[in-house]
Amino acid sequence: MHATGEESSRQGLLVAKETSKADASPLTTRKRKLQATDMDLETRRRLWQQQVPHLYDLVVSHSRSPGITAFQWPAGAARWGNMVLQRMVLGTAEALLVAAVRLPWDEPMAEECEAHSCQPQEQEDGIGKSFVRVTQYMKHDGPVKYLACSQQSYLLTATQADGSGDVLLFRAADWQVAVTHECSPDRRFKAAESPSGCCWIGGGNLLSGTVKGAHLWDVEAGSLIKEFSSGEFATTAVAASNNSPDLVIASCSDGCCRVWDARTGGVAFCWQCHQGSGSCVELAAGERVASGGTDGHILLYELRQPSAELCRLSWDGANFGAVTHMQWSRFSGSQLAGAYADGRVLLWDVERNQRLHSQSQISAEPPGVVFVHGGHSGSLPSGVAWSRDCPHLMASADPSGLQFWRRRTEVAAGEGICIAGLCMRVKLT
Repeated sequence: MHATGEESSRQGLLVAKETSKADASPLTTRKRKLQATDMDLETRRRLWQQQVPHLYDLVVSHSRSPGITAFQWPAGAARWGNMVLQRMVLGTAEALLVAAVRLPWDEPMAEECEAHSCQPQEQEDGIGKSFVRVTQYMKHDGPVKYLACSQQSYLLTATQADGSGDVLLFRAADWQVAVTHECSPDRRFKAAESPSGCCWIGGGNLLSGTVKGAHLWDVEAGSLIKEFSSGEFATTAVAASNNSPDLVIASCSDGCCRVWDARTGGVAFCWQCHQGSGSCVELAAGERVASGGTDGHILLYELRQPSAELCRLSWDGANFGAVTHMQWSRFSGSQLAGAYADGRVLLWDVERNQRLHSQSQISAEPPGVVFVHGGHSGSLPSGVAWSRDCPHLMASADPSGLQFWRRRTEVAAGEGICIAGLCMRVKLT
């Protein structure tokens, strides 16, 4: 769904003018923000539907694969006329799926930008419809709770089932249609406790979390490299960085982040982040740690100097619930997407957050917020991911299906965007 042309521009300006008519004092703007939060369901849906053409360049919904519990967007895309064709790996309550995703995209992709070849091809006849088509079905032992796609080995995916710490490795066949009715992973690593996430380190090592700690595996050799313990507190999420393969990080139930030394297995750093439990953790390429918690806050630290937080990303007065998923943008080291327990997805700009705080500016939206996506409001999100090939293209999911979307880049962050993001879900086709 695209919002283009003069009519959309005029309507967008009208919305902006209506928003700016009210008193801009801090007290009034806070009242309007809270009133937007308290709107009834039907009003939120109507407002969401009205705002979509003004705030998005693209919105595509896919509801034919319900029950998505986890997903990732591996690298790799192909230009097809004015469309882009990508792959997506989906986890459900009973299987691991590989899907082909075709979306309208007449702008340069990452590799095209790097090669300075930015002219889209002419669209071929009969090619113009978006679709999400499942091409492979692989039976899984139990619901897929976590999955991680290797960045070095295409479509090599590690999974963890709900209730089991075992790590299963599946290697999907590219662009082939296949159905497997028995769970037959290429490799299985045994772990006794309940899972808490997994991620790849470089091309050959895999970090898998359990409630009691984490395990570092050598995938090629099929052996355990090191085991880590979080002591009396449960591990809720794990992360690692290719820039620092000697350090792995865990978010824990006591609200602390623990960094383990992969060479010794001991704790190198430990610091308090949240009042409640930690819920997710992400590492940027520059070793910047983002920790999300059940208190609804995202805190940023330097991996090797965690004594003081760099900044705090939070929305005072809004009750979004726990931070459930996060991911840094590949194209901007300062942009972070966070999914919250009430279904909303917030896009944060860390540099903007620090700049507005330093300038003591008061605005209707919290410092650093760029956009609020309300397409899953009211449902527990299954994940959020940036496309690795198409700048600013996002995917998010809840149990009812997937949404692909990109905010209008020419629209600056403001109260109109924030209020639209507070709206509830509307079915888009």
